[in-house]
Amino acid sequence: MRKLAEISGNSASQIYEQLNQFRKTSTVMKENMKQISQQMMQSDKHHDQTKKAFESINDAIQQLAQLSSQYDNAMKQIMLLFLERFPITIFAKLSPTKKQKERSSR
Repeated sequence: MRKLAEISGNSASQIYEQLNQFRKTSTVMKENMKQISQQMMQSDKHHDQTKKAFESINDAIQQLAQLSSQYDNAMKQIMLLFLERFPITIFAKLSPTKKQKERSSR
């Protein structure tokens, strides 16, 4: 009877130690899972921020393209108005004459 009680006591002690070890391991796993979950949420947050940044860059590029097109059209209108006001003959006056070319080549 005593031997049986001793074996039962030892078994109970071993079971207690195994359960205690299981609890510690379970706690560590729980903490690891919590950290992984937080890291994944942080990663999702960074992904969303990166996506928003690229969308913002894309919007800015589209706006820049539109402004560039408007600027190009405005410059064409300015050139047309300039040419109406100052006919091409003004450009002929700006280019060197035949005599000026001969003088500069000497």
